[in-house]
Amino acid sequence: MTKPDAGGTPSLTILTLVSLGAAFSAGAALRHAPGSEAWSVLPFVEALGTLWTNALQMTVIPLVVSTIIAGIASVSDARAVGRLTGLSIATFVALLVTAALFAALVAPPLIRNFDRRSASLTAPEAPSAPCSRSSSSARSSGWP
Repeated sequence: MTKPDAGGTPSLTILTLVSLGAAFSAGAALRHAPGSEAWSVLPFVEALGTLWTNALQMTVIPLVVSTIIAGIASVSDARAVGRLTGLSIATFVALLVTAALFAALVAPPLIRNFDRRSASLTAPEAPSAPCSRSSSSARSSGWP
């Protein structure tokens, strides 16, 4: 980590880690907050999270691809390019298999735990609107 500058301003690394911790704490507090006011914020926060994830993908993927292309273009020996290509493909496959195994082992217990908790933390339901037809006329007209 870098040190604060002479003016006492914390480094970008420190600010990023503090912001990440604050966001995690706010999310945990919101998850356990009772009342519909807390739950009403979730769609907005979800949209921001999706926007952030898409922005990261939009910047990281071109950087990785351009780095691979620049690495291949900078090598003059054809044999070295073949080795670099093989190493890149092997690394990709190894990471893909590792991620799949990790997800297969870790996801089921997390999903079971999430299902158990979400059943007790459901948002309050809105009252249903009164129906203009009686239930007998609704059944006779083919409505469920």
